[in-house]
Formats: sequence, C-alpha cells, structure tokens
Amino acid sequence: MQSTRVVPTTEDDPSPSKSSTKSLLDSPQQSDDSGKSEPRTDARHDNPPSHPDGALRASNPLSPIPKGKMPWWRPIYWSVLLSILQIINLQVLALLPLLLLALLFRTFWFSSKSYSRPPSSLNVAVIGAGWTGLQVTGQFKDLGVDSVRCYENMNDVGGTWHKSLAYSGLKIHTPSWMASFAGFPYTKNPPGQKPTKLEIEQRVHNTDLQTYFKKYATHKSINDKFVFNSKITQVSYDSKTKKGHVTIYNSKTKRATEEGPFDAVVFTGYATYPNKPDLPGENDFLANGGQVYHSCNVNDALLASLVSQNKKVIVVGAGKSSCDLVLQFVEQRGSRNLTWLFRRPYQFMRCEKFFHNRSVWGMLSGFMVMIFWMIALLFPQLSWNVLRGSGHAWTYRNTKDTKHDYSTFHFGMLDPRQRYILEHEAPQLVGNPVGFTNKGLRIEKDDEILIANVVIFCTGYRSGVDQIKTVKDGKPHELELDKKLFEHIICPDFPILSSCTNFSTTAGPMRGASVSEYLIYHLCVRRQASEEAMRVQANRLFGQFTLRQSILFADGFFQKWIRLLLDLVLRGLIPWQHLLIHFIQILLFGFTRPPTMNLLPRLPKKWRKGGGAELREELVIKDGVYGGFMAET
Repeated sequence: MQSTRVVPTTEDDPSPSKSSTKSLLDSPQQSDDSGKSEPRTDARHDNPPSHPDGALRASNPLSPIPKGKMPWWRPIYWSVLLSILQIINLQVLALLPLLLLALLFRTFWFSSKSYSRPPSSLNVAVIGAGWTGLQVTGQFKDLGVDSVRCYENMNDVGGTWHKSLAYSGLKIHTPSWMASFAGFPYTKNPPGQKPTKLEIEQRVHNTDLQTYFKKYATHKSINDKFVFNSKITQVSYDSKTKKGHVTIYNSKTKRATEEGPFDAVVFTGYATYPNKPDLPGENDFLANGGQVYHSCNVNDALLASLVSQNKKVIVVGAGKSSCDLVLQFVEQRGSRNLTWLFRRPYQFMRCEKFFHNRSVWGMLSGFMVMIFWMIALLFPQLSWNVLRGSGHAWTYRNTKDTKHDYSTFHFGMLDPRQRYILEHEAPQLVGNPVGFTNKGLRIEKDDEILIANVVIFCTGYRSGVDQIKTVKDGKPHELELDKKLFEHIICPDFPILSSCTNFSTTAGPMRGASVSEYLIYHLCVRRQASEEAMRVQANRLFGQFTLRQSILFADGFFQKWIRLLLDLVLRGLIPWQHLLIHFIQILLFGFTRPPTMNLLPRLPKKWRKGGGAELREELVIKDGVYGGFMAET
C-alpha cells in the first residue's frame, strides 16, 4: 500500500531548508514571541529564490528590479534570426502578385453587393454588458441599428470587471490603448479631451475600467439599451420566419418575461460562470473549518482578512489570475503561509518587449514577433522557441524538467517586477490536485497532502451559453455545443444565435466592432444560407472553435488564433492587407484600431435621407413581426 506523506507548512516544519530565503516584503529576519530572531525557512518552496539582490528587494519592495545580464549568445542569435527574416521577406515578395490579385477580386466582389433590407429594420438582442457587449451595442447604433436591447445579469455594466466578480488587484495586463473601445480611448479627462501619455501606457485597474465603461455608454447614448438584473434563460427560434424570442428572468421582480421577435441574439459572455473543479472530499474539508473559493470571490477585504489571520492558503492554477493573486499575497506579506500549486507552468510574454518604446530596435523586434506569430500557423512550437530565445517569451518556472509548451500561452503579459516576484519569491509547487482531506488538499504526486485552511481555485471561467435553454419551432432543442460555428460566430443548427467568444479579429473590446459589422452584412446584404450549407462550410474551417470552447481559454491559443484569422481572410470577411496593417500598428507602432472589414455597401440615398422610423413603420405593416415586447409568461 502506498504511504501518504503530509507536507508541512512553514510554521510546522522544524528543520531549516538549504534553499531557504527571505520573503520579498518581510524584514531579513522574523521574530518569534520570545523576541529572538531566527531565519525564516520554507520547506514547501519547490523552486527556491536565488536572486543576489533579495535583501535589497526585501527592504524596499517598490525599488527597481536589477537588470540581469544579457546571455553571451543573444547577439549571435539575433544575427541568425535577422538572416532568416530576410529569406522570409523574399518569399513573401514572390507571393505578392497573387495577393494583389486576391485583393482585386475581393474588391470587385463586394462592390457588386447591395442591401436587401436596411439595417434600421433589424431588432437585435445582446446578451451581456461587459466590454464586448458594450462595443457591440454601440457599434450597432453607429451602423444604423437603433432597436438593440442589451441584457445583463448583474446590476451594472462591466461583466468580468464588475466589482462583484473582480478579484483583488485585478487590472488589464496590456496598456490601455490595447483595451480601449473603438474611437473612444481610455482617459480620466472629460469627454472630448485626449488621454495623457501616462494614461495611454497605463494598465488600468478594474474600478477605473468600470467607470470608463459608463463613460462610453453615455458617450454613445446607449444607456437606454441596457436591461439590468435580467438573466436570459431561454431563446426560441422559428425557422420559417427566421425570428426569435428571449425569455428573461428578472432577479429583482422575480418574474419571467418574453421579448421579441429578434433578428439576431448575440451572446457576448467570455467568463460568465467560474470554472471550479469538483474534487472529492470538499465537504469534509469545509466541515473541518476549511474555506474554498474561486478567484472571482477573493476581493480586497477577503484577501486582507486571510493574511491578517495567518491562514495557510493554497492558490491552485497557473494562469494570469493565479499570478495576480500570488502577487497580491506577496505584497500584503502573506507569502509565508502561501503555496502556489499548478500542474504545469504557463507561458507569458514580457510586457515591455511586446509593447515596446517605439524605438527602431523595438520596431524591428515587433516585426520579428509578427513574422514568427504567422509562422506559428504551421510550426507553433518552433515559433515559440524562437520568441523565447529572443527574450520575448517567459515563464515563472525554469528548471531542467520545465517544458516550454506553446499551448499554455493565453495572451498573458507580465512586467519585470511581476516576473521577478513570481520567479524568485513565490513558493511554487508542481502537482495535480486530486481531492480534499479534512486537513487540506491531496495531490497526485506521491499521494501527498498539503495542509491548508483555505484553497483558492484560479481555474478560469465558462461562458455559460450551455445554461441557456433553446426551443426550435416549438420543440426543445439541444445546441450542438461541440460542433464548429459557421464563420466562427453563428450556430448552424440554431442560426438566430451568434457567439462573440471566438470571433476575435483583435484583442480587447474592439473585436465587438467587427461582430456588429459582420452581423449586419449577414442579415442585410448577403443571401441567407441554409442550415445544412452553414454546417458544411463550418466543417471546412481550419479553426476548431465551438460554442463550448472559447478561444481565450483554449490550449494552443498561440496557433489557433492565427488559424481563425486565416479562415476569415479566406472567406473574404477581412481583407488581408487590412489585417497586416492592423498587426503592424500594434507590434511596430504601438497603437491600434479595429481591422476594417469593408463588408457593407453604401446605403441607398432614400434610406439615408428618411432615417429609420418611417421605414420601420412600413415593415410592421408589411410582415407584422417587427416589435412586440414584454409579454408575460
């Protein structure tokens, strides 16, 4: 029978470790109750800190991180890399005639298109008022769709950034220009004033971000589009009329209502429900006084309470949210009772390398990133190894057994200070949690038990689309959650429903601008394809995304995002030159605008002149299906 080994916490371990170290924020020595000072040890530190400037960092946690020496081989590496880039550039030039021919064909094709119905005739339901839902709603309004309803389960805009879901220390991990709305950059200045240089490069905290969301809604005059405290529980679809209704449960009135008919129901949620693993023995752990949380529940007050009470905490997870919480524990002097447990380390980009200072060298570096990200379409691991060798990619655990797997990169960015703390000060342990005991968490490695009072799961989220009931032609319908979406956005078996979670033409909320333009093109310009035709075309896509799997949380994001963009280019939905310009803007010049899709023809003069009200009145008389709200169920 295999024996069980109990791994002690810092205070339980009587023997000093050879790899012991001082905490980043603790003084060089810890005092016990008798007043004697003894060096602190940490037997659980699986990756011991070894930085020579640890004492400097301990005395002043906000002091600059000492720069490490450049590896002797780095200049040679760059020389070889630049030679390879020259060869790649020559091959691209050889393909230029074919690319220009494709551009001419696309231009001719879309110039011959015309509207079959005006955008002002559409009635759209948007599910979720996070940053994507806000951008989708605002862009619909800009493109002439006045009848939009945005349903939000919580009491305000914000989504993942709402205060009820925001964990301690949550902020965006890119500069604000990468996470701003299209045409409305982040700033605390009054509307109409440009952001300061500091604001452009700032990584915004969630409280400031939610204020920015409200400013955007006011700026776009879309506050009247939101319906708060409203959870969509069901979507009904009539395949003959191509219309749908939604059933909403209001958490305040405790009543269910039905609204519609709608031409499209747009699901925008990326992280609606916490994805907490259901491990055996949790009830025993809770009955013994243990506490279990998901990262979204760990706000500032709870984290401060855990630190002040000297709770023994295990943070489970390897991604960005686990890094953020580990950093918060270290900064609040709570790392001495902390264990950071993960199955494998995740890969990150160095923030200052990806978002450089726009120098000539920085632009050259950005060009290299762009080329090798494209090469990841065929050789993802090779591309990632190149980016790691050039100093762009990084992970917090660097031991002989560490596998630098590209599939664990999820567009996470870390700055030098964060990287230093995570690599040198955070008590790491590699292991797979398989269950609880009444004393803590059991891990698969040698059947060890980690003693703990609190376990925090930083294990991501689910979109929640599978929680919505669907009815088709009056009968219950099961969504094909694991089948590919038509053009990565529309459900072939239930075409009233579109999902934004994988239609990522860019990062941040700007992707929502592309969603609105695409759906107007789909509903008002091109001929509607049959469900079977959409299913066949969806299966031909290179991307593997489904309703269940979001691109952001998918393993292999590094390669899969390029596959998605390739699909959109080959389908003619994004001009290749606009996508190239978009990458150049981000990686070389440090700014961004949403990639122009150029799908929509010019509106006929009679529609521009008369506005939408008169036309909508005609449509009501003609088909009798436009409008119709708030029917009790």
